Amino acid sequence: IRWSRSGGIVTMTFHEALPGRPLTWANVQAKVSQTEFNKYVTPGTAQYNLLIADLDKVAVSLKQLRDAGVPVLWRPYHEMNGDWFWWGNKNNFNQLWNIMYDRFINTHQLNNLLWVWSPNAPNSYTFPYTPKYPGDDKVDILAVDIYNNDFKQSHYEGLLGLAGDKPIAIGEHGEMPSSEVLQTQPKWVYSMTWGKMLTENNTTDQIQEYMDDSRSLNRDDVK
Repeated sequence: IRWSRSGGIVTMTFHEALPGRPLTWANVQAKVSQTEFNKYVTPGTAQYNLLIADLDKVAVSLKQLRDAGVPVLWRPYHEMNGDWFWWGNKNNFNQLWNIMYDRFINTHQLNNLLWVWSPNAPNSYTFPYTPKYPGDDKVDILAVDIYNNDFKQSHYEGLLGLAGDKPIAIGEHGEMPSSEVLQTQPKWVYSMTWGKMLTENNTTDQIQEYMDDSRSLNRDDVK
């Protein structure tokens, strides 16, 4: 709330543990078969009820932000075109997204969320964007997670083509995009460095270059 009122933009990434299990990173990365996943998105099952209970708990916190007038870039179930999260690489992933969307919008009236859909860059260990896209009516911003300096122009243009008139972003990165990358990929509206990788994967000069680039904006530029 303080950050928003100071002119900052709030973004939240939801790493949900497998519903019903303790809130640990291991349970975010739990191995779940397609058959088992189906139970979590099928109304009436015990697994579905666990999912709904999870979403209702999260909604309590999001309502506090709504009531304080804080808009949130809400980025759930990211990198769904990879296989390292329990929701990853499922042929009916969109059902999970739709359940959350319906619960938050229609049941909890969370009108402060901007929905950010954020697959991983489609590389040798992931799959294409399009099959996991929930649709224009349930996505506000399309993002992509890029690591190991994998800023291929095809990743950018593929997302831009899917987005149409919607904004695109870099949902996560380890290495900051260089000025050369930003020159050929000018339509990214924001990017987010993954935590400690800011200093582990980037030199001070690289960070400064990104922050000082003429395409970068800070709070003072937009107040």
